[in-house]
Amino acid sequence: MLLFAARLLYAQPEEETWDELEYFQNRNEPYHIFADSLDSREQWNQERLTTLVGNVRLVQGDLTLKADKAWIYHKAERTLLEGNVHIIDERGEITADYGTYDRAKRFARLRGNVHAADSVYSITSQFATYDQPSQVAVADKQVQLTDTQNHITLTGDRLRYERTLQYAVMTGSPKLVRHAPEDTSTITITAEKMELFQTERKAVATGNVVIERDEMTATCLVATYYDTDERLVLAGKPQAKQGQNEMAADEIRFFFADRHLKRVELQGNSQAFYLPADSLAGEIPPSTVAGDSIGILFENDQIQQIDIAGHALSVYFPDDPDQRGNWNRSQGEHIRLLMQDGKPERIKIEGGAAGTYQFLEKGNHERNGKSPL
Repeated sequence: MLLFAARLLYAQPEEETWDELEYFQNRNEPYHIFADSLDSREQWNQERLTTLVGNVRLVQGDLTLKADKAWIYHKAERTLLEGNVHIIDERGEITADYGTYDRAKRFARLRGNVHAADSVYSITSQFATYDQPSQVAVADKQVQLTDTQNHITLTGDRLRYERTLQYAVMTGSPKLVRHAPEDTSTITITAEKMELFQTERKAVATGNVVIERDEMTATCLVATYYDTDERLVLAGKPQAKQGQNEMAADEIRFFFADRHLKRVELQGNSQAFYLPADSLAGEIPPSTVAGDSIGILFENDQIQQIDIAGHALSVYFPDDPDQRGNWNRSQGEHIRLLMQDGKPERIKIEGGAAGTYQFLEKGNHERNGKSPL
């Protein structure tokens, strides 16, 4: 993506016809000037100033500068642009209220209602700069990046874009919102910094990351989204909560298909707590699964299967009113829970299987015993 115009280079005309164009000597391309009126005069400091008014258009190769007014300072090698400023080349266009171009440094500054656009992205801000040699663009104050193809809006205080590396970073309370017209869910991400890597097709949010989607809220220190396989990886004390269900691990990975959650993987010190959707908080303790890793499969946004590997543990509290106070504990090297309506329907344990259960009979007579697992 090209956020700001490039190759802002002055050039010598093939046939010099105006003294005012002496300023453009030793350049590779002719520089064509168009305006309703032109006035050129020598200043007290031996600076030559050319003033252009009305429908100003400066053309050099595939680059075009437009404005209502322009002032060319020949000795200082600087051009000021005012009113309906446009910088256009084959890659994109940027507009603003005011602009300054430094010929020697090949550096542009723009301010006031800055808007840059190409075939995919649209960016607005109050200030912007573009350094042509390094191909680095910076947008400041009330920055908003819109990706219409992917239905993404990213806002913040400052955006830096390195065109050669195809890398962009937003700082200053960045916030990303994604909402596709055909999707009922809106995803919102806030962080201290957000980075976009176009070549790798990934985005990275860093520092106090908060992700919200419907009833789900996730927090971590670093979140990375891989667009090629619709994968979101949370690291740095990640936690996620949806309704009465919670999970935590050293790393949590979410896998999506067509914007629907299909699988969650927890790696390292993994644990999850869950309650059936119709259970009231406080009536029963949440059921718990824990292990070295946990895999959770979803279908239509409902948990279908839970796999626990390595020091696997499952503690289940039934939510049936007739079984309140009952619980069972299972452990082994691997535990698989098949779920139905948010409740375990079947359990399979492999490797050192063991279990304990407790239930209360009518009359509150408590019995303990070993499970038949």
